Amino acid sequence: MEVATEEVFAKIVVAGQKPHIIYSLGMKRFSCVFCIYADGKSLTRTAQLITTQPWLVNDPNVYRNYASLKKSARQVMMMSSRTHGRRTLEQITGIAA
Repeated sequence: MEVATEEVFAKIVVAGQKPHIIYSLGMKRFSCVFCIYADGKSLTRTAQLITTQPWLVNDPNVYRNYASLKKSARQVMMMSSRTHGRRTLEQITGIAA
């Protein structure tokens, strides 16, 4: 069952609740910090928020740690595509860890 984003936010309002602050900061979903299912735009926004507003997360070093772990494991954040080959988290976001 798929529910439109607008419906979800309407239900939150009807329940007398407020959406999490992360949605007002440009995030489409609130899940794992660097979700493997996220698109490049979401990964970039996450890195921006963590590096400029570290109080949003439990570990302000999480971006640096993810980038370092991926590098040492010789793994990439997103699968290669025809448009882009293997790219590190830093290459995807354009933000140095």
